[in-house]
Amino acid sequence: MSGYAAAREGAGWFDLPGRALIVATGPLRQKFLHGILSNDVLSLAAGRGTRAAIMDVKGHLVAFLRVLVDSDEIVLEVAGGRVDAVEGLLVHYRVAA
Repeated sequence: MSGYAAAREGAGWFDLPGRALIVATGPLRQKFLHGILSNDVLSLAAGRGTRAAIMDVKGHLVAFLRVLVDSDEIVLEVAGGRVDAVEGLLVHYRVAA
């Protein structure tokens, strides 16, 4: 029970082997992600997050993401099996932007 108490009162750490993190940086990161994700990312303040979906150019679902906004970066948590597809779309849209 001490691990539970530590997580509730301080901080906790646990491994999620089936998840991957993608970090977005740069001055327009929030506006960029707001334009390609299904939920509002632009109005999120540092320390806030939301769930969102990313779709391909035909509107097919590629992955569900957890979006976590920090003061100098945005972290996207994605299922490990979908990370390559998400990275590919981010690069594609980044070049188009």
